[in-house]
Amino acid sequence: MGKMTVSDGTAIPGGTYKVKFAGFSSREDGKPIAKQTDKGLKIYMDLKIVDGQMAGEMVPASTDLEGTASWCMLFSGKQPVSKNLADIEVQMQTDKVVDMAVTDKGWAKGPMLPKGTYMAKFAQFAKREDGKPVLGEGEYKNEKYEKVFWQFEVVAGAHQGINAPASCPYPVKVKNGALELSSKSNFYAWCVACGVDFGATPDFADMKNTLPELEEVIQSRGRVLVIQVGDSGWVESGQGAVVAAPDAMRPVGAPVEEKAADKVGDLYIAIRKICEEQKLGDPFNKDGSLSDVGKKFAGEHVGPICVAHGIPRAFTKMSDDQAETVKNELLAKFGKAEPVESAF
Repeated sequence: MGKMTVSDGTAIPGGTYKVKFAGFSSREDGKPIAKQTDKGLKIYMDLKIVDGQMAGEMVPASTDLEGTASWCMLFSGKQPVSKNLADIEVQMQTDKVVDMAVTDKGWAKGPMLPKGTYMAKFAQFAKREDGKPVLGEGEYKNEKYEKVFWQFEVVAGAHQGINAPASCPYPVKVKNGALELSSKSNFYAWCVACGVDFGATPDFADMKNTLPELEEVIQSRGRVLVIQVGDSGWVESGQGAVVAAPDAMRPVGAPVEEKAADKVGDLYIAIRKICEEQKLGDPFNKDGSLSDVGKKFAGEHVGPICVAHGIPRAFTKMSDDQAETVKNELLAKFGKAEPVESAF
């Protein structure tokens, strides 16, 4: 005989743990399945803590069907080789151990990008029904508004393949039988950064929701971008949070996995950070070219370094070693003992 104890079902305490992928937890006939919820199809999985006092305990996690790509990239280092969940599960069952943040409710936060600057490309508009992007709903001061959810895929560096989510209001209005879009909106700026020329777009078939047609246009451009990710793992708000990558950072005519431009990219990041800290303004235009601030900065600070070392002044003509030299001298000149951290 024995007494019955009652558990309060306390979850794993919030914090950061080293975990391995243990498998998908929603199953039918021994196979992983997507579970229908009021928020759409969900994939549930278990992550096993591998060290410390909680070693051996399981941490639950969830994602939607599209989010499995980021999870697969995190544990296997590759995009899913199949759309079948059983195949993805096998691919993810590696020995890789990762640091995973866990909420106070005991759920893993997921493959969230650390705060930083990343090279990325537009993946798709994230909120979808029947495979097509749809508008979401936001609320501000008790007033509801239409909202757009984005996904950007990192294309270089240690976090390559991980998606960064983003959102912004949908500012498109129908007036007098025509579509009107504010040029001061994040939505407009991000679309332009992605390569949309609104002066050349065809008439939209659905005036209530232009996202499906815009998605096709953006994906056809394949533009490489520079995105700013905040503490939450989401792309920051503001027009400058998503900009076209400068030409020197774009793997033109080559797969996006090519990383030859990383050192030049680091130089661009250093210049942007220095200009921000010196309150000079943004050195780059939305199309990635040097702004007036950038031209002045380059003339006053980059040019003399290039002359002293016999380095070409054009960023696109610099070798990796030359770009590294210019970056390090700029950092030393502006009193930075530590190099600017790069997410690439």
